[in-house]
Amino acid sequence: MRVARLLKDSSALAERWTTVCLELTTLFWPKRDNPWRGGPFRDGTLESLVRRLDEVLRLRVVHQQVTAVLDAGEAHELGVGAVFDAFARVNALHHSDFSKAKWATATAAYQRAMDLIELRVADKLRPTLSASSARPQALLREFLHYRELIGRPNISRALAPEREMLLAQLEGHLASLRDDFDARTGVLLESASAATTGGQVGKNLTGVVQRAVLTRSLLARTVEMAHAADSLMADLQGAE
Repeated sequence: MRVARLLKDSSALAERWTTVCLELTTLFWPKRDNPWRGGPFRDGTLESLVRRLDEVLRLRVVHQQVTAVLDAGEAHELGVGAVFDAFARVNALHHSDFSKAKWATATAAYQRAMDLIELRVADKLRPTLSASSARPQALLREFLHYRELIGRPNISRALAPEREMLLAQLEGHLASLRDDFDARTGVLLESASAATTGGQVGKNLTGVVQRAVLTRSLLARTVEMAHAADSLMADLQGAE
């Protein structure tokens, strides 16, 4: 956990410095008496480091989730403990153009080592996801809990039926939110006081204000759900 936290903090710090450089060279320095004239500055080396840090973090998170899904016997049988051997002669923080070929070779070997492991993980996840299939929000939470695993191509393909089920359930849930919004705002519009109606969302608020509060609440829930599901189902037909 300590290494993961350091990776996250390092990535966030580097991203912040990248943002600061852009802000200085686009918003502030061009307006000085001795203005910056070089155009927006982007540190390609630093951006490359951020990408590498994020990639290393994803690999570590995937490994942690794999060991959480598989029992010790399965992990030993599938050689989970040896998957990082592919990186034994590679320094993960070397991200120059010269070292990219070595990193690409190592990640390809890692993926080959993960193929059977990921298929077994998909088989283990399927009953867990099916158990939550009756409740769309519970099912979404399960998917998000294993977001990094389900983002792996092998697992994503193997769990395509489950992801399609989630998509259908979320579409139905969003439709019910829309119907609820229409019904409740219709009540609020009929009476400015909305006194004694099920559509009331706050005491001593006018109908217009209650409608605004309800709109913001439902919009926040909808946007949060859409953002959470996007990375899980972007490749599915109808996900747009």
